[in-house]
Amino acid sequence: MEISSIQSLCESLIYYSIQRCRILDDLCRLSVALRHIPDSNPPIIRVSVSDTGVGSSFEEIQELRCSLNPFLTEKWDGIISVATTNISDAELHYANVKLKEVNLSKRLTRLPSSSKNEAKFSGTEVSFLTSERLDDLLTKITFFLRKMFVLKYPKVAIEILVNCGSPSGLDQDSCIMAIECNSLPLSASYVECLRLGLENYVLQHGNRRDIVCNLCFSSRDQLKVGVGQSFYSGRLRNSGNNLDAVIIISEAQEQVSSSCCMRTNDQTEILYFENFIPSSISESYVEAFTSIKWEKYGLTLKRASNQDGHALLEWDNLPPQVAEPPSTRNYKVPRSLSRKVITSALNELKEKNEGVLLSSHAVKICNYAPDLAKTISRLVLSSNDLQFKGECLSLLGMQVQEMEDNTVERCIGEKIVSAVGMNDRKSQRNKEAASILFDDYCSQNVDYLDVDYEDEESNYVDL
Repeated sequence: MEISSIQSLCESLIYYSIQRCRILDDLCRLSVALRHIPDSNPPIIRVSVSDTGVGSSFEEIQELRCSLNPFLTEKWDGIISVATTNISDAELHYANVKLKEVNLSKRLTRLPSSSKNEAKFSGTEVSFLTSERLDDLLTKITFFLRKMFVLKYPKVAIEILVNCGSPSGLDQDSCIMAIECNSLPLSASYVECLRLGLENYVLQHGNRRDIVCNLCFSSRDQLKVGVGQSFYSGRLRNSGNNLDAVIIISEAQEQVSSSCCMRTNDQTEILYFENFIPSSISESYVEAFTSIKWEKYGLTLKRASNQDGHALLEWDNLPPQVAEPPSTRNYKVPRSLSRKVITSALNELKEKNEGVLLSSHAVKICNYAPDLAKTISRLVLSSNDLQFKGECLSLLGMQVQEMEDNTVERCIGEKIVSAVGMNDRKSQRNKEAASILFDDYCSQNVDYLDVDYEDEESNYVDL
């Protein structure tokens, strides 16, 4: 990882703490502490990132690289202090790491260890001194952690502690943020945690985590979710990648407040997580989104933008709110696999929700459904054959007393749209015969529905 600012240094240290907690696979606490050092001129802040996960290998810290940013040099001397231990260790191990040292063999300076007095615990604390303003640094770290909370960690509690001192010389501690382990089972998978976290994220006003807007969404029932998962094993040893995609369509209420920024939103936000940490999305992942055949989901992609790792998709029609958290390791995943996982999430969302993300072809067919339903209902109702009428009503699931123009027409229209949607939602690999309008009607007697496969990846009903 490359360090270009105090903020990126803090994010990298938090990243390593999360990984140590994940490896432990047990209840953990991650703390970020900011402490003002009194009587320092210029003002100095001591920043420490600690966790109760597995002990750190000093080598992982040595892998950090510093950029030549002069602002970084002004606010930090390039030295970080590390204290760490494993559950099986009898001692606490200490070291100083000079990250500005070009020669890697000279970066690490081991310090004398201290006894744990037979105590059984594991954990790591990494700290450094900086002249960064306390308020500015606190704002940056808090913003980063709020992004992390989208991906819920079922076994990790996260907190920010600030010790700013006081004129009287007495320290004043304040806990800015304390996140308890969430209510999901400890065995919950990370994709389950991500799905719940994204639902919480979308339910906020304009996708902002600090304001709840009931004018946008009143419940989770208005959210439709699809999940795609895959595993990729690269050519390199130990290069496996779990690739997950979660896609959420948020259906805002028709009457939305003019003050709500969701009112004119025509963009899809892509949230990208790598190794379970918010990260900048690569251009290859953005290309994976642009290469999808969106017309199969009734969408027209206008453009995709990637500015400083923050990606947005802009549509010519109503978009979904999309979030994709790919890759659990730093290894390039083929674009074709990224597209496959995203498509899998879209297909699951489509299959679980009738009438959602219908293809452009299916939408065109549905546009003819009202006229076709009216024609069929008039043919049925104008017949003088009572037995024929009775059989038709039976197929519709209706009684003779319900035999009215509007009722019969509406029922036929609903069945046409349902049949079209059912075939449009079918798996791309499963090319079975098209569903008929009436489930209890013998297939050998049906000759008014034909299946037309527009291409090898999709199937449709032609009426």
